Amino acid sequence: MTPAPAQYADRCRAAVEAEGLPFLAPLVATSQGVPDFLKLTREYVKVTAPKAAALPVYDGPPPATLEEGIALMDEIGSKWSDLSEETDAAILALQAERIAAADEDQAPGISDAERSTAADEPAGISSLAIMELQGAVDRAVRDGLAPNVAALVAEYADSVGGPERVESIILEAKTAAKAERAERERQVQADAAGAAFKAADEATERAELEREAREILEKGDPITYHREAFAALHSGDQEIGDVWLMSAMTQAAVTTAGIQPGFSGKKGSGKSHGTRAALHLHPPEYVIDGSFSNKALLYDGGIPAGSIVYSDDTVLAIETASMVKRAMTGFQTGIEHRTVNKNGGRNTAERLKIPPRCLFAFSSVYDAGDDEIQDRQYLISLAPTPEDDKKWLDFLKERLAAGREEFPVTREVLVCREMIRQVKAHTFKVRIPFTDRITFAAPGAKRDVLMFFDFLQASAVLHHLKRKRETAPDGIITVDADEADFHIAAKIFQASEQTRAFKIGKAERALLQWIGEHSTPGEGIEETKVIREYGEKFKVNRASIRRLLYGRDGNGGIVNKVPGVDKVAETRHTAGGKSVKNIIYVDSMAAAAVSLGEFAAFVELRPPRKGDPSDPGVIRH
Repeated sequence: MTPAPAQYADRCRAAVEAEGLPFLAPLVATSQGVPDFLKLTREYVKVTAPKAAALPVYDGPPPATLEEGIALMDEIGSKWSDLSEETDAAILALQAERIAAADEDQAPGISDAERSTAADEPAGISSLAIMELQGAVDRAVRDGLAPNVAALVAEYADSVGGPERVESIILEAKTAAKAERAERERQVQADAAGAAFKAADEATERAELEREAREILEKGDPITYHREAFAALHSGDQEIGDVWLMSAMTQAAVTTAGIQPGFSGKKGSGKSHGTRAALHLHPPEYVIDGSFSNKALLYDGGIPAGSIVYSDDTVLAIETASMVKRAMTGFQTGIEHRTVNKNGGRNTAERLKIPPRCLFAFSSVYDAGDDEIQDRQYLISLAPTPEDDKKWLDFLKERLAAGREEFPVTREVLVCREMIRQVKAHTFKVRIPFTDRITFAAPGAKRDVLMFFDFLQASAVLHHLKRKRETAPDGIITVDADEADFHIAAKIFQASEQTRAFKIGKAERALLQWIGEHSTPGEGIEETKVIREYGEKFKVNRASIRRLLYGRDGNGGIVNKVPGVDKVAETRHTAGGKSVKNIIYVDSMAAAAVSLGEFAAFVELRPPRKGDPSDPGVIRH
């Protein structure tokens, strides 16, 4: 029984999905199924299958017998790239005649339902033998072998309904194999074309990104562009984005000591989110984000020079802190660690390295009280006000209402990454022709002086396409900073002015100012009173106040950082008798320092002397 066209199509589709084209033969073993399948395959192959360039299409006389037709099909791929339509038609006609002759004595074909049991077969026909024959022919064709027609006829003719039926099954298998080869070739060609189109699209997109990024670096304002991209990811805290951008610029220069960002503030103040937003704007190949064991960075040989290592909520082990401090100090050289490892059962010395110009940031290290790491960092203190909290909530609501991801990869993000990537692809030396006109209020603050000069150099590197520059034979670009770079550096550097004064954050500064205002000169103020009254007024718990006073381990906080602030255990008389109290003393100099509101300007640029050849067109202080 011939299946209906819809059923036939559904069964063919199911067979392809389940087992692939080689197993279609059992579905087309009907008088109408074979011609239909051949016709559909032919039309499909004509349109989609590539022709073998080195082989001609057979255009000779049509076969006189079905055996000649099978022989011609065997030669496809080795002698002929394809058969002419007349030849295909002749083969179909011969096959139809053979089946018609066989139909005079037996059923024309075997449907799926008829194969379910041998009892349904006409006398003398074995469905099991038909399936065995089909399997043998399919395996031979898949292996690239020509089926031995004579042997198969001799073995299966009596079981499947005569020699004509054997030859018909062989023809069906060859046809299916031919269609499979054509489909495979078409798919390979389609995949190659798809890959080529994708590569072309990516190359076009890449070229456009490179052009846009370079245009901003050369003619636009890269800092403003970066700030706007950061503001789309994080509410407020512009200084976080600025510092990370300038820190990355110091990684491209051999004349810098490196700006190592550090952030302080209570939990929920935005340290982690702000840092992740800023690093989202950096090329991901330079960012290492996650936790690690003590010496993992040393053993990881895949860290590129100029990497950024960030770990959130990490309290550094002593061994790790020591390694980080050495890497920060050896910013331009990297560090080397010698250890002994087993190699083939023997102890072998091994040198492990962290590459040059790496940045490190750990969001909880400030609270951990590691003063030596803090001394190497450019610290920014975060203390959101109620107004900041309201802006953050509005920012969050707007993002959720729009259905945006927390850190989407937008066009602006990609451009920022490309700007940083283009700068870090070069190596710079920075000259500052006007150093003799730069004065510092506290020249003894050597780390702060070095950091300011690094900010100045970072600006010159970022704006190098707008500055006077020259390229040496070794590829290093020497760029001359101008006064605009001084003003950019001074403005960004000012964000941490109060934090730098005593290495204390805004929360510590606020507590110190409150103690200075509420303590009695010469008598101090009891710690319990500070905890009770300050905590009630500003909703700060006891543990947080003690950490602000003494640090996490008792070696930090305002008592240990600010000269003139001391804690003394004294015996005080109370209504209940004598008791020992912790008394906080703040001398007049410390109280005055925090009550000024602002510190004196840390750095200034004097006007040029008469006749000074320095840049005359830049606005001066």
